[in-house]
Amino acid sequence: MESRKKRNLEIERAKRQKRLVFTGILTCMMILVVAALGYAVWDIVNRRTIMTLNGERIATTDFRFFHVMQQIPPGELAQENALGDLTQTLLILERAEMHGVGATNEELAELMEQAAEFRAMQAQMVPGGINFISERRVAELLSAWSQVFERLSDIYMSDFIPDEEAYQAFMAESIEGIRLNSTEIQIKYVASADWFEMDDISHELEQGAEFDDFAGAETVSIMEFAETYDAWISPELDNIFQTQQAGDISDIFEVEGMYFIVKVYDRIVDEANVAIMTEIMRENFLMEERAEAFFDLTNEWVDQADRDVNMRAISRF
Repeated sequence: MESRKKRNLEIERAKRQKRLVFTGILTCMMILVVAALGYAVWDIVNRRTIMTLNGERIATTDFRFFHVMQQIPPGELAQENALGDLTQTLLILERAEMHGVGATNEELAELMEQAAEFRAMQAQMVPGGINFISERRVAELLSAWSQVFERLSDIYMSDFIPDEEAYQAFMAESIEGIRLNSTEIQIKYVASADWFEMDDISHELEQGAEFDDFAGAETVSIMEFAETYDAWISPELDNIFQTQQAGDISDIFEVEGMYFIVKVYDRIVDEANVAIMTEIMRENFLMEERAEAFFDLTNEWVDQADRDVNMRAISRF
């Protein structure tokens, strides 16, 4: 009797040991499965994250967008520049959200059309990758380069003052060109296909003959002359336009097999047009200088940003 009880106890003990071993093995397997799943999830997230920027995960799809748009060549420097451009764009969008600045729905709709064109280009450059980024996201990134950039510039650069010396130099050069392009030049000319005839006329003019004795009765604009004789690229006519004053007579010059002598009779400057174009050039200069200054400011944002780059994800591009 006692031997039977003892045997039953030993059998029960053996069963418990087997259950413990089985439970232990099953637990270890479950831990391994959970660990594997966790690693898989981490790996997917990690591979889809190009960096964290001010605590926010940035998807590799955004970086790929820059690759396709800028056709980035291989090399660490190109990757680094692309990452800098992406960071700058995302920081612009971040600041825009802070200030309630953004592209309008109409502007985004227009950018969505550009996004569709981008998709077509993307399909050629990244086979099988046509769906890696939404058209809406493309439109947002494009807006950071255009509308949002300009509107943020208005906020951050409202008190911008350009370098006075650079401004004065630019305006002096611009006004000279504006006055020249706003000038109507009235001329008379003598024309002949015979060089020797023109040479004789030139000698007579040097000896005091009147130009009107050889030219027509009416003056024409230098633009009409250029159009009539297809003389737009004539260096001699350009010299007349730029330098000669009323009363000056040109040397003999040739255009398309014809020989000419030109006399300037009047230079009429359209002062109203000069004033309008000067103001336009002034506004353009200020706008470009302000945009450049704001661009420098966004580069400072990039330098100061809390950014952690995922080099593993970078290496995949």
